[in-house]
Amino acid sequence: RRFDYIHTEQVFEHLPDPGRFLEEVERVLTPKGRLIAGVPFLYWIHERPRDYMRYTSEMLRLLCERAGLAVIELRPYGGSPHVVADIVCKTLRRRRHLLSLATAFFDCALRLRPLRRISSRTADLMPLGYFLVAGRS
Repeated sequence: RRFDYIHTEQVFEHLPDPGRFLEEVERVLTPKGRLIAGVPFLYWIHERPRDYMRYTSEMLRLLCERAGLAVIELRPYGGSPHVVADIVCKTLRRRRHLLSLATAFFDCALRLRPLRRISSRTADLMPLGYFLVAGRS
């Protein structure tokens, strides 16, 4: 069976052999098929004991190329303000009243132009993760 699209979201970090997974993706994609993936980078350890690794953009490119997939788009999301917000909110996750306040604060603050600018300038070096689109090469 072949697929036009395969979508994964926050999955790569749970794969003990991501190269093998991508080889299988390449095998089952139609000739113009696409892999669409969200991949975390600066993110807390979760789903223990099966949270294995984080990926840089360079490693994502290398894994795709080795599997015969061409990277069509690979861009970071987040940036240092988003990383700070994520760390604070994850730290407060068991204190619901404080988490609600922090979430409301960051929802507003991260919309402000200065913080949006900082995020866009720092996303390459301090991403929360990556958006990846790849296809058969």
